[in-house]
Amino acid sequence: YNVFLTVTDTLGCWDTITFPVTVLCEQIAAFDTNDFCYLDANGNVNLTPYPISNNSSPLTATDDVVWTVYDDASNIIQTYNSIDLPHQFSGPGLYSVVMEIDADPLDPNNCSGKDSASIEVWDNPTTIESITHVDCYGNSTGEIDITPSGGTPNYTFSWSNGETTEDISVLVAGTYSVIITDVNTCS
Repeated sequence: YNVFLTVTDTLGCWDTITFPVTVLCEQIAAFDTNDFCYLDANGNVNLTPYPISNNSSPLTATDDVVWTVYDDASNIIQTYNSIDLPHQFSGPGLYSVVMEIDADPLDPNNCSGKDSASIEVWDNPTTIESITHVDCYGNSTGEIDITPSGGTPNYTFSWSNGETTEDISVLVAGTYSVIITDVNTCS
């Protein structure tokens, strides 16, 4: 590109000079850094790639994107060449993630960029239950006492019979289930 500089003095005299300028692009490396739950809503280990998406702009499939994941829990460092991160995390914990973009590795004036962040994979809550069965058919003497752990307190409770307390009582014979959700919406 040519840039023109025009200077005018107080008498109205002016002159223009032209400078050739090379504009190098700046590749801004950025990715989602949302923390998330290790288990999905059904209690299964998430087997699909986690929601860490590259949101760099501009970015095309020809760009060279390298992800590095530092997994302290398993003491493994893994690298991937892909637009988004396809890493399967080994469990709850804190992971260091680095994304590097090198749009043209053969060109020293290329558009490159780097971003890094710590991603936390949250533990899901679990429970231990103590069940008191109904003493006789037709009576409502059943009780379920649960003790939640894991995840991040405070917990909310959603029982299959509509109750929202930690423990339920005055139960008739039947099947009861509970969904425990922590403050990170892990359940």
